[in-house]
Amino acid sequence: MELSNDTLEKIGSYVKRNLAGWIRETGVQVTQTDPALLERAVRVEEELRSQRELLDRSLAMAEARAAQVDKRFDQVDRRFDQVDKRIDQQREEMVARFD
Repeated sequence: MELSNDTLEKIGSYVKRNLAGWIRETGVQVTQTDPALLERAVRVEEELRSQRELLDRSLAMAEARAAQVDKRFDQVDRRFDQVDKRIDQQREEMVARFD
């Protein structure tokens, strides 16, 4: 599932608005300069970015596979049309022979 930049911005602003309240609810004391927390947040952001890139890549691969499948179905449909035409020709030739 691909998220648009607008959706990501909405999620980010929602988290920013509610993060302080969530932290207060847990009772955890957070200081502005807690380096361990900042480092952890950076790691989470990097992991989220990497997951998003993997998701985008897998989505692109799935779209490419779907396009290949569609192309193959079109080829098969054309082949069936050719076979149908050939059967019709043979039927017409058989009718012509009986007349």
